[in-house]
Amino acid sequence: MSRETTTASRLAVTLAVSAFTAATTALAQTTSPPASTPPVSPPATVVAPQPAVAGSVAVPQVVVKPAEPKSEKAAAQVRRAPAPLAVQQPASPPPTLPPAPAPAVASTPSPGAPSVYAAPSGQTVTTVDRTRHENTPVFSVGDLIQDVPGISIKQGNGPRDMGLSIRGSNARNGFGVRNIVVLEDGFPVTQPDGLSRTDLIDPRAYGGVDVFRGPSSVLFGNYATGGAINFRLRPGGEINGWEQGVDVGSFGYLNNYTALGAKAGAFEASLFMSDVRGDGYIRHSAFNTQTVNFLMTVKPTSEDRIIFKVIDNKLEGDLSNRLTLSQFNLNPFQRGCVVAAGAPAGCAVVGLFNNGFNGARINRSADEGGFNRDDRRTIAGVRWEHDFGPNTTWRNQFVFDNRDITQPTGSTSAIGVFPSYNASSDLTIRNTVFGLPAT
Repeated sequence: MSRETTTASRLAVTLAVSAFTAATTALAQTTSPPASTPPVSPPATVVAPQPAVAGSVAVPQVVVKPAEPKSEKAAAQVRRAPAPLAVQQPASPPPTLPPAPAPAVASTPSPGAPSVYAAPSGQTVTTVDRTRHENTPVFSVGDLIQDVPGISIKQGNGPRDMGLSIRGSNARNGFGVRNIVVLEDGFPVTQPDGLSRTDLIDPRAYGGVDVFRGPSSVLFGNYATGGAINFRLRPGGEINGWEQGVDVGSFGYLNNYTALGAKAGAFEASLFMSDVRGDGYIRHSAFNTQTVNFLMTVKPTSEDRIIFKVIDNKLEGDLSNRLTLSQFNLNPFQRGCVVAAGAPAGCAVVGLFNNGFNGARINRSADEGGFNRDDRRTIAGVRWEHDFGPNTTWRNQFVFDNRDITQPTGSTSAIGVFPSYNASSDLTIRNTVFGLPAT
């Protein structure tokens, strides 16, 4: 077929399409509904022609889409005159806010905790909140912190006296706590010789416990080579009234405790009292102890705080002889061990001097030796804290600690009154060193 024939054929097809389009439009106008609802025909889509081959005629492609039916409501909306457009005034620019200040290095302390001890930089701290043990049985300090990582607990010198170890420090000590500073609301419970006792601490008294793991001498002094533990009495505002509780358990255990607290303006105070007694599960291990724990905070200005602290504990307890593993396996409750002579297998005895001082020794049971503790511990302290700024605190503290002890606990005894005093002043600054937080 020649080029002229092809061009003529394309022109004929184009004319046929145009005629068909005109006929379709005329038919639509003839059959259209009344003028009240005129249909709206969509615009035809015209596709630009592709470049034609040389010598050919470019024919545009016309695509006709059928009109979509319109409802009467839509048609009426089409007929209605358009409403004048509302010209929206440009909104005024939002007020320029000053840039947010950079967060302070010091973190917010937990309620009742001294701000100096709140998350010190570079120190691993675990806090046990009161909600962890509020509705569970707690007998001793061990029940409060037994879930803290790195803590190990063993029986101390008495039913509620626990030996504590942090990361292995103090693990070999026979009783009490060494290499770890024990505090209450920032006031030292550790004795001047570095020994700490935990049986004057009633676990029902506290709103939380902060365990500082690892060397902490910068914050707590030379005895804190293994860490420190700070017990926080419940603040008065949290108690806000009066609470009474009773714990009972096996082996004659009974704990009656009372908590009082109030907060008014710049004054806040809380008082805890308890009477705890029990027979103990091992022969000759009964105990009877009373504790009074008081905390008061006065804020004369927004930068000053004066804190008063008093702890008084009276303990009467029988002490059993220490058992070897084989003795415990044979007679764990030490039944029938009142008299050393002729005692059944597994009974623990200790050799005492016949005259009480030197010379020959004789084996005695705990009952025969009268091993017991008749102790009274009184701690009273006051601390003034002044904030020079959000990250700088100056503290001045004075503590009086009196130990009145009678402990014929073995071949040697500790008897007497031992008063001691502690005065300290420190300045704590929280800032950054080489871009890192530092205390």
